[in-house]
Amino acid sequence: DRPKAPVLFDDEEDALSPPPANAFAEACPSDGHRSEDVWHVDHAPLAGAQWGQYVDNPEFSDLQLTLSNGETVAAHRVVLAASSPALRQRLSAASLPMGDHTRSALLALLRYVYTGATTVAASDAADLCAMACEWGLTRLSEACAERMCSDMRPEDVLRGLAVAAKYGLEGVRTKCLELAKADALQVLSGPALRRAALGEMEEVMRCHAPNSASEAKLFEAVVSWGETAKPGLDAQQLRQYLDPLLRHVAYAKMTPAELRQVVKGARVISLEEYLAIFEASV
Repeated sequence: DRPKAPVLFDDEEDALSPPPANAFAEACPSDGHRSEDVWHVDHAPLAGAQWGQYVDNPEFSDLQLTLSNGETVAAHRVVLAASSPALRQRLSAASLPMGDHTRSALLALLRYVYTGATTVAASDAADLCAMACEWGLTRLSEACAERMCSDMRPEDVLRGLAVAAKYGLEGVRTKCLELAKADALQVLSGPALRRAALGEMEEVMRCHAPNSASEAKLFEAVVSWGETAKPGLDAQQLRQYLDPLLRHVAYAKMTPAELRQVVKGARVISLEEYLAIFEASV
């Protein structure tokens, strides 16, 4: 299992370290000649720490960042505009929609924007990567993608596939498919299943390695996901919706008892298909 400790992303090396003792240093004018009456004051390390106090701070805030679950985070237009030119055209409204991301990942993003450094839990890396891509924060998105590849777990695969597909992260996609091939059932057993789209589900099912010990449970997971994703469909409509996934189920790996109890009972396979599958298994 990967370590649970959060990961640090620095925009500049030692971005939040204390300033050196000789904070006042002699500088060179643009003509290259030294001048004793020109001095340089380096306040950058302290400035980052000072800006950090305004992350999700309503004082002087003029913008609300709104997640899809209704949670809001206070922000400041001038800070976002300075850090992300891609956002400037979207900052005129009082609220900026942030999509289906976790609040903790959004706060990690704002810490990076306000201070130049951030910490993020490994479970939030995909959400942070997605938002960094949206905001054009290339250095942060690349760092997140690298971390996702090195720390990917089966329960992270579905979210990883969604982010990889949307932002063209081929390395992340390759790592996700490796894990899906090794243990598709575990991939479809995590909390990310509720957020999965048909495309990610199909990629997992297409590459999974059939296993007699888990094929019936995999079938159940797919059907359960379909019923949750499309609650208004009748049996025939659900069957059509799940067809791209169910065609990759290895029914031959199931026992006759599993076929009767699991497959037939789910009513997402036609009677003719069920009889053909059952006859082939006995």
